[in-house]
Amino acid sequence: MNVASTETAGGHPVEIPPRGAQARLRILATTDLHMNLSGHDYYSERSNPGVGLARTGTLIRAARREAWAEGATVLLFDNGDSLQGAPLDHHILSTPTDRHPLLKSFGVLGYDAIGLGNHDFDFGLDRLNAVLRAAPCPAICSNLELPGTQAAWHDRLVIERETLSQGRHHTLRVGVLSVLPPQTLRWNAHVLPDHMRASDILCAVRRTARQLKREGCQIVVALAHTGLGPSTHRPNLENALIPLCSLGEIDAVIAGHTHLLLPDPSGTDHAQVDPVRGRVHGKPVVMPGSAGSHLGIIDLELRADGAGGWDCADNRVELRPVAMRGPVGRLTELAPEAPDILRAIAGSHAATRRRMQEPAGRSRVPLHSYFSFCAPDRSLALVAEAQMRAIRPYLNGTRAEGLPVLAAVAPAKFGGRAGPMSYSDVPAGALSRRHVADLYPFANELRAVIVTGAALCDWLEMSAGLFARVRSGTTEGPLANRDWPGFNFDVIHGVTWQVDPSAPAAFFPDGTRIKGGPGRIRDLRRCGEPVEPDQRFVVATNNYRLNGGGHFRALARSEEIPLPRLGIGDLLQRELGRGPVTDPFLRLPVPWRFVPLPGTQVTLRTGPGARDHLDDLAGLFLADDGLDAAGFARLRIGL
Repeated sequence: MNVASTETAGGHPVEIPPRGAQARLRILATTDLHMNLSGHDYYSERSNPGVGLARTGTLIRAARREAWAEGATVLLFDNGDSLQGAPLDHHILSTPTDRHPLLKSFGVLGYDAIGLGNHDFDFGLDRLNAVLRAAPCPAICSNLELPGTQAAWHDRLVIERETLSQGRHHTLRVGVLSVLPPQTLRWNAHVLPDHMRASDILCAVRRTARQLKREGCQIVVALAHTGLGPSTHRPNLENALIPLCSLGEIDAVIAGHTHLLLPDPSGTDHAQVDPVRGRVHGKPVVMPGSAGSHLGIIDLELRADGAGGWDCADNRVELRPVAMRGPVGRLTELAPEAPDILRAIAGSHAATRRRMQEPAGRSRVPLHSYFSFCAPDRSLALVAEAQMRAIRPYLNGTRAEGLPVLAAVAPAKFGGRAGPMSYSDVPAGALSRRHVADLYPFANELRAVIVTGAALCDWLEMSAGLFARVRSGTTEGPLANRDWPGFNFDVIHGVTWQVDPSAPAAFFPDGTRIKGGPGRIRDLRRCGEPVEPDQRFVVATNNYRLNGGGHFRALARSEEIPLPRLGIGDLLQRELGRGPVTDPFLRLPVPWRFVPLPGTQVTLRTGPGARDHLDDLAGLFLADDGLDAAGFARLRIGL
């Protein structure tokens, strides 16, 4: 690990500012861009006014001009998970000699540093190193070590800027560190070397911040690719933002990872968090959403201590959105796309659009994810069929030969924090690559495990934590728990069961078991026969789940079956090439349904496009309650 440094050549004599001298530092930040560089939606071939670095870039320039007009120093950072996500990935991977369009964009906008997030490691170390060595600014990661190998990132950064106070030039020395979830090594174990090491977030922040202070930094900024979680520190927390902000060595924090907003007046009820002012333990924190939806701004009012240092006398935190929603949920653009960013990515953008239009097959049925949480989802079943077909040849001659084969699939696009347009929606008819990517956008690889019936039941119990607890006989309340990520709702095809949302969940979100209670899974069967606790099954899943993603502790008791590297998106493409898609539930049993709760109603929050598919809710749909303020359709269903 090493320290990077940047400085501004000024040519002015630099003096120690007298006590009480004032200066301003404006910190601008993006996070979790996931390669959304323009507002173009490659899956639907239409524009989305609510996303894209090209739009955020317009806000960045405006915020810079404001700050410069007031004599403030400005720094611009990205907080990770920006190198992976949108279909632009595939073009970059297939043409690695081209300069990366994200890095071109960062260069155009003049970023000062890039923090790394867990998804930036999804394509392996060699590819990440190659990309970062061409970056226009330093990349930082303070809690991942690569012994014996030269990593393309630094463990900290020192930035020197001249600031003008009382007509004199003074030096402002800013230290920057960056941390990500230590689970990154486990989630990406299949593409990262065994000798990489991850440190606990708080330990790394404390260690690195103290080093930056020893190196003369008056202000320390943490690029913390982590979100709100427990209030107290535990070793190796994934979301460690709250205890991190209690550290005295840190002056400002850029947060991310969970795609939330801070400040957010409707946000968290943590005692240590002021969601209106954007403060955690009194410290300024900004979390600017995802996909370029917002620009984060932290303004620090600095006062000289008379000994060459600067103290933070006051601060202000702000989010600026690229679009706003009207009364009926429609997005209205607030920031036009910056033309020079569009020019910088034009070649990659055009190549990606051409690739996404390549033919991929036909479907006789529409495939969508609007009702993944309450009704049979043909798109999940189609992916499950592709997974099961792929693993069967590798079971011959192994201990798994002859065991029942199942497949676990979770929805990839389910609205949530990504918004009401983030649902798979593939019409019947000719299919292209964009439809395949719409159904399965992740770069996950296939995995197979042997599990017992008891573990299978626990797997499903963990998934059922998605549902909000419903009181039987009530007629209002949400179906789903908004704090439970939809990509952790595994549906296991090849067995059938019922879910009782009136019962308490069996597991906490971190995978620990809740004591007492029968859980929510009822009548688990295969081929009409009850599943026995010691019965064995083969389950096809993905590397993210098997590597610990989602905290499914039942998988810790599983036995992995060796497979070659098989991309699930490629397997789906192959499945589509077998002939026109017909209804998969003509071949697979409908996996689950709710335990009947007469007189009970809940609200399903889904995309407005769901209204074109209400026939799929036969026996459940009761009423359309319109759009909410975020643009989601509210459908009342009966249980």
